[in-house]
Amino acid sequence: MADDLPIAEAVHCLKDHYEQGAYNSSSAVRYPQVRAPHYEIKASTLQLLPSFYCLSKEDPYWHLDDFTEVCRTIKIQNFDDDVLQLHLFSFALKDKAKDWFNSLPADTITTWAELQQKFLNKYFPMVRITQYRDAITRFAQEPGEPFHEAWEGFRDVLRKYPYHDMPKWQLVNFFHKGLNEAQRYMVDASCGGNFMLKSVEEAWQLFKNISDNFTQHVLPPVARPPTILRRAKSVNEAGINQGLVSQIEALTKMMDQLMTSQSNFTPPATHAQGFEVCSFCSSPTYHVSICPSASQYSGISHEQVNAAYGTPRGNNMYLNTYDPAWRNHPWRNQAIGTSAPPP
Repeated sequence: MADDLPIAEAVHCLKDHYEQGAYNSSSAVRYPQVRAPHYEIKASTLQLLPSFYCLSKEDPYWHLDDFTEVCRTIKIQNFDDDVLQLHLFSFALKDKAKDWFNSLPADTITTWAELQQKFLNKYFPMVRITQYRDAITRFAQEPGEPFHEAWEGFRDVLRKYPYHDMPKWQLVNFFHKGLNEAQRYMVDASCGGNFMLKSVEEAWQLFKNISDNFTQHVLPPVARPPTILRRAKSVNEAGINQGLVSQIEALTKMMDQLMTSQSNFTPPATHAQGFEVCSFCSSPTYHVSICPSASQYSGISHEQVNAAYGTPRGNNMYLNTYDPAWRNHPWRNQAIGTSAPPP
């Protein structure tokens, strides 16, 4: 079998067929010839370029505007602006956007206009075009939205989709029709009720003037009064606020201590009839004062036990706190004449 193969193929082993050859990187852009024999694009220049990551919140038209603005500040001798933008655009793409650019067929782009067209076709598809067209033609002022915010929002949509191909007179009509009834009456009254007799430029300038007037008299939601307006009451407010904070902290500390003491308190065990369980033998049937085991603790008198447990002195046998030991007390015997009083 080996004799039937060509000599050049017979000398190669299987490993040789998996070896990688020389790699030549290809680019989708075929760069035109430049008149500059030598040029250098420094790293500091590349750091000025805006980045595009193919994120949902990124706008391709705004990226092109920012990219063009930076390129206008970069000047290389004998370099045209379009040629410079062709050389620099790939450095502004990151992550998925850079992968898309590298996947384009080699040498298919020769001008800056072609590169812009491919970029917009990829990241500004038909669904986004329809979305922005609907936002323009079906513009409606939100409930409670001031006039200047509605005007700025309408112009913001026009900036995001500059190639809407709608004449200016239609844009004026869309905005005027989308205002709420009160704002539309206000626009008509500002020109003496002759809004439809205005020219396109006059109507557009009228919207701008009304918006500027609203902006001068309406504070933004996050704006604060100037410091000079708040200086007179800042000292008193600071003292009052500090006092309130101190009182609240003291009350909070007291409540924490109270809750802690209540959580750590363990009430003494009591019998269902109301007297405490015997502390000597833990029997619930009799009081500690008549416990049979109390004789083992001769040093503890009944009076000391009663004083320790808070048993009130009384001789009413119908009370739960009745102490039978008081029946033999000498003072009681004196009261009934059976014994002499103590010295």
